[in-house]
Amino acid sequence: MLLATIGLLNPAIGRLTGPLATDFSHFIVLISAPTDAFVVLVVLYDIWTRRRVHPATIWGGLAVLLLPFVLLIGRTPLWLAFADRLL
Repeated sequence: MLLATIGLLNPAIGRLTGPLATDFSHFIVLISAPTDAFVVLVVLYDIWTRRRVHPATIWGGLAVLLLPFVLLIGRTPLWLAFADRLL
């Protein structure tokens, strides 16, 4: 639940950092950096309290960390051509 909430921070952070971004890749970096920091804090909390990282933290953290790459790949011509063939 915590990682899902962290994933929901992306639009809010994007609205705050929007004027600072010069292009889409900078925009993604400005959004993902604070979100990634929260995921790292969850991992550190797991290590501190349990002495290991919980599997849900691993899978949920990967989902949150990979979202910027999905957004970047979604704008490539190769992916757009693939998506057009699906329709």
